[in-house]
Amino acid sequence: TADRIDPFIAANKIAFADDVARAEGETLAAVSHLMGCSEHAELGPVLKSNFSEIFSSPDLAPNEITDRVLTVVGRDDVLARECGVQI
Repeated sequence: TADRIDPFIAANKIAFADDVARAEGETLAAVSHLMGCSEHAELGPVLKSNFSEIFSSPDLAPNEITDRVLTVVGRDDVLARECGVQI
């Protein structure tokens, strides 16, 4: 999963951060798809509520952002199941 998300984050880091802050948007939908989340997964609100943890520094590498997203999703039982994430 991370192998597919890292290049996307690298190309769309600012837009993804903006979408996470709003809990919606094209890049958020794309990451949800890349993660294999079901269409009913409520990824946006969960990532938004953990924004400061995911984007703790403007200098984070794409793989660090991906790891943080996967950690946040993996801690949420429903999202972990709907996105197939295990931590």
